[in-house]
Amino acid sequence: MTSAEYVLIDYVPDPYTEGRVVIGALVRVEDVVRLVRGKPPCEHCLGASGARLVEIALEDVERRLTSGWNTLTLPGSVGPQIFVRELRSVPEGVADAPAWVWRGFSAAGASSWSRSEPSRERCRTGGAGRHRSYGGRV
Repeated sequence: MTSAEYVLIDYVPDPYTEGRVVIGALVRVEDVVRLVRGKPPCEHCLGASGARLVEIALEDVERRLTSGWNTLTLPGSVGPQIFVRELRSVPEGVADAPAWVWRGFSAAGASSWSRSEPSRERCRTGGAGRHRSYGGRV
């Protein structure tokens, strides 16, 4: 088994409430870094511009990884609202680290592991109001 590590990638829609939405992860196995995307955030949760900003940032990271970027940091070009969290280790014995990280997103049941559980009903219906994962108005 090889050791693997990862960092979660957060989108902070409103820096005043300090809420965040995990949009992906960078996973390093041996000397290769891969991007693992979560389910794309709902436009009803982040707004159309927020959802597009997330998509542009992840596309930029993917483009850099295919051209030799091989680090668990983000380029400045992704913007001030996209951050990486602390470095974490994948448990020993995990054969497919990127799949293990992706299953973490799936197990959360939403677009991400967020600070608090998002309102799934609100996301399905697209209704107006507060989104509990980051406390902002949409």
